[in-house]
Amino acid sequence: MIAVQLRRHRAAPPGADTPSLIITASVDAGPQLVGRPFPITLTLTTPTGRPMPKVTVAARRPAWPSTRAPPGRSRSPPWSGPGTPASRTSASAPDLPAQRYGIATRNLPDGWVYGSAAEQRGDGSDPGPSVPLRAVRPLSEKLHVTGSFDRGTYQVGDPVQVTFTLANVSGGDLHGVTAGCDRFGGEDHLLGWPDWAVATPATIDLAAGESRTFTETGTVPSAAPAYGGFYAACDFGIDPGPADGRPELNLFGHVPAPPGPTGGVIYHDGNNNYTVDAGEAITGTAVELLDRVDGSVTATAVSDAQGHVAFGTVPAGPSSVRVDGWRPVDGDGGTLLVGSCWNCGEEWALRYQR
Repeated sequence: MIAVQLRRHRAAPPGADTPSLIITASVDAGPQLVGRPFPITLTLTTPTGRPMPKVTVAARRPAWPSTRAPPGRSRSPPWSGPGTPASRTSASAPDLPAQRYGIATRNLPDGWVYGSAAEQRGDGSDPGPSVPLRAVRPLSEKLHVTGSFDRGTYQVGDPVQVTFTLANVSGGDLHGVTAGCDRFGGEDHLLGWPDWAVATPATIDLAAGESRTFTETGTVPSAAPAYGGFYAACDFGIDPGPADGRPELNLFGHVPAPPGPTGGVIYHDGNNNYTVDAGEAITGTAVELLDRVDGSVTATAVSDAQGHVAFGTVPAGPSSVRVDGWRPVDGDGGTLLVGSCWNCGEEWALRYQR
């Protein structure tokens, strides 16, 4: 179990370079919703009792009612399945009013994930109430998924043949695997996926070591020209099960469209606050713009003294950024959109680490 405990704050050593564990708290609507930050100190221990580095996180009481999901956290189905205990975590949050708090974590150390939510009434006392949360190893360590479109460039309304392979790389059988796609309702997402063989409520069973390949058909959406392309984003899981840690498949295709501009900032987010603070910009570094469809380099640039990268006018379509000597923090670094869509060409900010 992961025990999350409300206690008085004890500061961690300044400048500690430690793994990140983020605790967020939400309360009922009322005058106490001032968005005031409060410090949280986390001490992690492995299942064998070996201490891990201390982690200090600046958390904030967000200004939304506890009955609503925080922005960007729309996919969080409940889960209470079996799993392997991870570590014990102590979190301090001083000066909290007596309210019912929603407790959630993300970016657990060493790849652990959890998909359940917890609520606890806390008054900032020391020691405060302890809330057990179950963490498990991600399903992506057992199930690998690969796939492809049948070609690189299409027109609106064209059929798209999608081939993907599910491989059970674990030592045990997997039962009830299903696919969920287009989680965020993108207008440029491939159409027709709900009719696929592995889409809910259909399920797939895989014996230990077994691989199965599926070929499905979708349709290029009418909005694709504004984005210079379209995509298919699917994750594969076993329900009930955690939302995080599922194997994901992201595929991209081109649709002809005029070129457009793109640029943004690259930085090393040393304190994990998703803000480019002083000293965090990655400066004077070679940067490449990659086509997400075929992986080719479509533009190059060098970041300036503020970490800004200006690629100028580049081919329309989905792209990603590769930074010399750095690797993305957030998955594959995200997808940049170049085209005439409402958010195409917006300035971006991407996080990287050594």
